[in-house]
Amino acid sequence: MSSRDLPHVALSAHAHNREGLHRTDDEWLAAQWADPSTQVLVLAGTRLRTVQGRAHWVSPDEAPEGLRILLGRRDSVTRFAVVVGAELAKSEDQADGARAEGEESVKWVGLRGLFGEFTGKGGPQVAPWVFHAIGLAEWHWATRHCPRCGGDL
Repeated sequence: MSSRDLPHVALSAHAHNREGLHRTDDEWLAAQWADPSTQVLVLAGTRLRTVQGRAHWVSPDEAPEGLRILLGRRDSVTRFAVVVGAELAKSEDQADGARAEGEESVKWVGLRGLFGEFTGKGGPQVAPWVFHAIGLAEWHWATRHCPRCGGDL
């Protein structure tokens, strides 16, 4: 039995470098954000923006203002997540109902809503990024105060 027959093994085989040494390097972070190859996942609260049922990556120029989180780097591409308020998802979901037929279907989904994408072609490559982004968004949503000093995060 190969790892292709075991989807959970395939999902763990595509780890990315989380760039822990650069997380506090403002100059490096700014350079990566300015790089046109950088990709960004946008999350509204703990929900991820999808287009046609797939995780939707945007360029830093297309990303809204919000909490910017470095996910890491793989294959010479740096990836971030931007977490914005949950109200963005609600407003876009309402607007999606008014879209003309044939236009892109934009939805905001939780992690369970993406499992179908992870089983398709390219799923094992995108899943670790999505797990990482949603995990951090969930942590920021649930953790309002610093566990050490009690200050606001």
